[in-house]
Amino acid sequence: MSNVTTADEPPLHASSDTVVGVICVLVSSLGLLGNVTAAFIFCCELKRYVNEKKLFFDILFLFISVNDIFCCASIIPAAAPYFAGRDKVLFGNSVFCDVWGVVWSIIPYFSVFLVGVMSVTRTYFLFCPRTRPNCAVLVVVVLIYLVFLVLRSVVPLLATSQTTALYEYFTDVAICIETVDTLNQYWFFKMYANQIQLLLPIIPVTVSALLSFAVLRRRPRGVQSSTARLQADATLTILLVTLVYWVCNVPVVVNYVYFYVVKMLKYQGDDQHSDMYNTTFLYWYSWSLTLVVSVGVNSFLNPVIYLTRMKRYRKRSMMYEGKLKFEKRTVAAMKE
Repeated sequence: MSNVTTADEPPLHASSDTVVGVICVLVSSLGLLGNVTAAFIFCCELKRYVNEKKLFFDILFLFISVNDIFCCASIIPAAAPYFAGRDKVLFGNSVFCDVWGVVWSIIPYFSVFLVGVMSVTRTYFLFCPRTRPNCAVLVVVVLIYLVFLVLRSVVPLLATSQTTALYEYFTDVAICIETVDTLNQYWFFKMYANQIQLLLPIIPVTVSALLSFAVLRRRPRGVQSSTARLQADATLTILLVTLVYWVCNVPVVVNYVYFYVVKMLKYQGDDQHSDMYNTTFLYWYSWSLTLVVSVGVNSFLNPVIYLTRMKRYRKRSMMYEGKLKFEKRTVAAMKE
């Protein structure tokens, strides 16, 4: 990653940048619409207390939707550099760069944590169906982890002197990220710790998904009770959310492992433009696609899963759409 432009950089194609920028705009705008709608619907569903398990997962889906709202909103300024030849645009303001960097250092980790909690708890309830979920404990655990992420990102920023920038704009990533300090051992420790936070949930999420799939395959395909069908549908929905998480988040982990393990150990932080990133795609797009675009695509796809997999979500959406059309017709009739 580099925050300067040098002569030995691979060529940057404006047309490719435009395509990535358009993808960012579409993902952020459609994702915002879908997740705001999802958050509103899940809030309404919380009022319709049916059973504790439904309430438990509605709370989780609400947390995921709110996090996805922040994710899609954060991608809007990240799209601008792709239309400006990788110029800083809004990231040229140091305050905006720091604030955006702090927000983005929270969103992906919180998203991975929520998916991990959802996947593991769903598998646990499949094997222990009579267990009563504790929604209060869920909220407390999620908020504690969120506070930890906020403190982890904000405290170093407040402790940094005014003459030292904690977050900088990097042209190859096209966003503000934490300043690379390969001479600081604490920086190495922090970076490795951050990547462990991204990597570790993959293990329980994958194991939980495989166990859930095995449980679904074991169940008879004949006549099932309505409760069993609902449980199977809910489990399949969570498996799809987990699959989307896998597809969208594993590439960035692979890229981080490639960067830190190979580059830092083999090159000792030297030779910024080594043979590791010597092509246009690897240098200009491997980080931006895995670190930003794929996370945004994940946030965009979650409401699509809700809409296609959750019958009550579709009913709520159709109800509000019909209500909105009725109100428009009423207003038009009154004007006439």
